[in-house]
Amino acid sequence: MAKNVDDVTFREMRDLIGRMEQFFVDMSNSSQRPPLRDFYVARAPVVADVGEFSMTRQEFKDECDLNVLLAQYEKNGVWPPPLPGVEPQYLDVSEVPDLMGALEYMSKAEAAFMALPAKVRREFDNDPLRFVEFAENGENIGKMREWGLAPPAAARGPTSDSPPGQVPAPQAPGAAPVPPGGPPGGSAVPPGGAAGGSR
Repeated sequence: MAKNVDDVTFREMRDLIGRMEQFFVDMSNSSQRPPLRDFYVARAPVVADVGEFSMTRQEFKDECDLNVLLAQYEKNGVWPPPLPGVEPQYLDVSEVPDLMGALEYMSKAEAAFMALPAKVRREFDNDPLRFVEFAENGENIGKMREWGLAPPAAARGPTSDSPPGQVPAPQAPGAAPVPPGGPPGGSAVPPGGAAGGSR
């Protein structure tokens, strides 16, 4: 019958602890128990002889030692330690993306450039930066329209010579341009077309 913890007497508790101690002693003296395993296994050390020449430059070890950097921070309260001749700058970088966002932005930009026709990419030696420099130059708008990468030129709106509110009538292909004051002799064609004209 199970007893409540409050009902266990001091003598019973002492007997229980004694039995547990005896159990562990018996286990440690038993020859049947499996040997204890350890994560550390003694191995022969491996030494690589690199010769006298080494590309490691030991004069920079203090610049890479975190303990030295933290000691400098505790001393002057500046992290990272200021470089000689470099003025610290405090900038608003709230609009600057984090590394993951910047990498994603670059990946999308590269994918957009690679989606261009091969003929266009060949013009820039498959270099997106050269393409961006070209596209930002307003003098290259004609070539960008030719490739279909810029909107077509806007239709001609009212000229500065037209009276306010009046849009010049479209001209037939090959027709002589109409002067700003109307056709010579004042014979203007009414907006509805020539009346009584034959077909």
